[in-house]
Amino acid sequence: MDTSLALPNEGMFDRIGLTESPFPVTPDARHYFCSQRLESHVLELMHCIHIRKGFLLFTADVGLGKSTLSRYLINNLEVHNTDVSLILNTFLQGVELLKAINEDFGLKVEGGVKEQLDGLNDFLLEQYSQERNCLIIIDDAQNLSTESLEMIRLISNFEVSTHKLVQILLIAQPEIMLTINLPQIRQLKSRIALHIELAPFTEKEVQDYVYFRLNCAGNYENIELTKKAVKCLHKLSNGYPRRINLIMDRVLYALLIDASHRVNDKLIVLANNDIEQTQRMIHLDKGVRQNRKLNAYAASFIAVIGLSILFWHYGSKDWIKNVILNNVMVTESYASAPLTNNKVDEDSTNNTTKLNELPGLVSIESQPVKKIEQPKNTELLTFLDHYGLEGSLTEIDLALQEQDWHLMEKLITQQGWSLLVNDKPFIEPPRKVLRVAGHNQKYWLMLWKPKLSFEKYYFGLKSKQVAVLQRLLKKEGFFNKIEDGIVGSQTMFAVAKFQRFIDVEPTGKADSLTLYFLTKDNSALAMLL
Repeated sequence: MDTSLALPNEGMFDRIGLTESPFPVTPDARHYFCSQRLESHVLELMHCIHIRKGFLLFTADVGLGKSTLSRYLINNLEVHNTDVSLILNTFLQGVELLKAINEDFGLKVEGGVKEQLDGLNDFLLEQYSQERNCLIIIDDAQNLSTESLEMIRLISNFEVSTHKLVQILLIAQPEIMLTINLPQIRQLKSRIALHIELAPFTEKEVQDYVYFRLNCAGNYENIELTKKAVKCLHKLSNGYPRRINLIMDRVLYALLIDASHRVNDKLIVLANNDIEQTQRMIHLDKGVRQNRKLNAYAASFIAVIGLSILFWHYGSKDWIKNVILNNVMVTESYASAPLTNNKVDEDSTNNTTKLNELPGLVSIESQPVKKIEQPKNTELLTFLDHYGLEGSLTEIDLALQEQDWHLMEKLITQQGWSLLVNDKPFIEPPRKVLRVAGHNQKYWLMLWKPKLSFEKYYFGLKSKQVAVLQRLLKKEGFFNKIEDGIVGSQTMFAVAKFQRFIDVEPTGKADSLTLYFLTKDNSALAMLL
């Protein structure tokens, strides 16, 4: 029985300023965290796949994010020139493994090993003739037998002239090396062009990872961890993302009850203790099969006790969100009683009061509602007036108070502008800049009409805009390869180097902020376009 204290309803997240669960227990490749270290690994993998290196190996311990990496790679490689076959069930061996590879490529081949290999070879030759690349990803490859690994080596022999017809990426736990080092498959070991071993997060990467996940889920209330909390989280998780997710999931449950946004080291310890208690009960449940029902009740009881400890240690406090807009303080008091047209629903308030009067009950909805008159946001009005958008003050003001950049960008894009959000000041005297500050976090906003932009940007994209991007990067000294107009590993490396140069997150993607800094002082851009 799963006794996780995972949040039961994502609709409840708005109480702590989140739009979804930031720490899921399943792989989430939509919001893939790329530390500087991991980013270099990913780019190196994509580079080797792009130039058809053949055999690649990626090893990492359980809980470090191997499966998430495979899905992230697929999302970036499933474009017009790359076909991917992903094998998750590595308990399949021999001909069954070959059939699974072919089926994931969309092939229906009957027969044994020879027929399966012949069918795969014909498919790869056809794809090569159409200038398409093919990749086989085998997750949990440590489960493969020596015979299956030898068969995978045979697949890697499929080639024409100097090019491999198929690239093979084995994603496995470190113990696969015990098998690969066996004398009978030494030929396979010699074929490995790249071996990357993923290490756990450092303390700094743990902090970056947590805030990245929170920000992907909105984090409108600026949930923050103290320095001691980060240090404690790194120690208790050993830098393993899966363990971080489990601990932070418990922590969010406590914040949900308290409607708070500050995480200290004591709360991290309590959440970790609850996980260990739950896991001990699950282990006990497996060892005593005849008492399944009894153990299920016991595990549920521990979950309730853990939640109670979190609540009584963490207390119940007012939940206040402060947003400073260019020295103008806008304060909102959040309570759980529903609001209709800025007025409190009296029936709901009365019901909450009655609940609180009952002995032994602690109501989450116990905070009084305070109506606070908000000052007119003159700074925002001046900012929008500079760009001719003063007519959209009300909608943009609401989005800005919630720091909903997606909504704000949508409103601004509709009127021909692009929104730039940076955590460092823009030095742009001709343009109006707006400073937005929340709790221990500041942003600078500026509007811009882009000279170069991409509707889509992915590995393998070929377009005139990409060629212009490469020329601009070459002019700045970040790109020294042939301008082929294709987003490949070299282009992404160059973009990432430029991003480090301007001190923004090195994602390798040509986002609006990166393109702004790359094109703002380039007078020859019109000629390139």
